[in-house]
Amino acid sequence: MILSTDQGDTWSDLNIIASMGDRGVRDPEPVNCPGDNTPSTPCLLVRTGDIIPDFAVAPNGDLYAAWQSHQSFTVGGNPVDDTILLSRSTDGGQSWSTPIKVNHTPSGFNEQAFTASVHVAASGDVAVSYYDFRNDVSGDSALSTDYWVTHCHADCDQESSWPASQENRMTTASFDMRSAPYAIGYFVGDYEGLDNFGSTFTPFFVQAIGTHATPDTDAYYSTAGP
Repeated sequence: MILSTDQGDTWSDLNIIASMGDRGVRDPEPVNCPGDNTPSTPCLLVRTGDIIPDFAVAPNGDLYAAWQSHQSFTVGGNPVDDTILLSRSTDGGQSWSTPIKVNHTPSGFNEQAFTASVHVAASGDVAVSYYDFRNDVSGDSALSTDYWVTHCHADCDQESSWPASQENRMTTASFDMRSAPYAIGYFVGDYEGLDNFGSTFTPFFVQAIGTHATPDTDAYYSTAGP
């Protein structure tokens, strides 16, 4: 982050919030791509917002940053446990809290979470949205994917302030990521959004609706209570 106190005439030196580490979401059971216009066979990658952190400003001036970062678990030598991290600044971005994990993706076969958005309501409640593969089943034909929103009401730079009981599933049923277009990875977009009205958060996200042979996507809007 860099900071200006004179409307952009001058800027501070670089201030590193955190290292984003290795990143990249992968299909743990890749299947061959249809057609011959794809960059690799089989289709290994899922194209996400892995290099795109998201920022939000609270009514009291606190800043929040959310991003995804690979931790340690690998399959076939590839990282498959991207997680969603959050940090807060209470001094205009000059210093930042130790990053904490906010997604509730269980550990196991395919625990990747990706493409984070963060938003703060007028009440000060903070929400973070993301995709994950927690409902994927080893050995089946689909790469089952869901979209989630998790909430915090106070002390949001503490991991204990993000309990699983304050998470909402936005997808009514899992969609198959393998039915999304393959463009340097299965791709449903990497600019998902999050807003609010009152205390209700309003996520905007994309789901794959096609098949592996005829991929397609649609955009969705939903609401999530605090």
